[in-house]
Amino acid sequence: DVGQGFFAVADGVGSTMNAAESSRIAIDTVRLALERCASQFSNGGSSEILRESLRSANAALFLAGEKEGHPMLSTMTLAHIRGESLSLAHCGDSRAYLLEEHALSLLTQDHTYIGELQRKGFLTEADAIDHPRRNALSACLGQYERARIDVWAVDIKAHSFLLLLCSDGVSSYVSHEQMTECLVQGEPIKQTAEHLVEIAVRNGSNDDTTAIVVRGQRVAQPA
Repeated sequence: DVGQGFFAVADGVGSTMNAAESSRIAIDTVRLALERCASQFSNGGSSEILRESLRSANAALFLAGEKEGHPMLSTMTLAHIRGESLSLAHCGDSRAYLLEEHALSLLTQDHTYIGELQRKGFLTEADAIDHPRRNALSACLGQYERARIDVWAVDIKAHSFLLLLCSDGVSSYVSHEQMTECLVQGEPIKQTAEHLVEIAVRNGSNDDTTAIVVRGQRVAQPA
């Protein structure tokens, strides 16, 4: 939780020490950027403000990498819930899912070489499972001076919903069906997130396993 109504998952890339520091820099930079822009959210346009926050994180990581003499890289998926709308900014292969009326939807697109090939129709999902470049990122924060950052604005339709943000250590090892089954159980959200991580580890994940589950209700904003 990086602020009221804001939620983020960052997954550092590289060695364990570098990865942890990279994700910390990304989260801390985004938190500060959002605090500076807090008054602007009442005027709408939150997707672009989230994009600018990720750009700040990218700049901070790029400069840290130059200072340290080695890349400081991280993925990030950042969400803002306000009334009936959900805004997202995203770079890398962490993911955001939305559960409405027992139907689970993937909201983000993985910035991976495999994901790009699949979206272009050059690779099937079955072929991607054992592909040698399965985990290779096509975009992440800190790699270049400018990062590829996708943004979305999603209209929430159901009265109640669950938002799931997770690292690829969870999404790559927990099937869509397993995620849905876990989320619809109605357990407290902390237990639900822990259960997803347990499933990922049980299924063989040895990567960072981070999951955040947010329960919300659609609230119409005054005209």
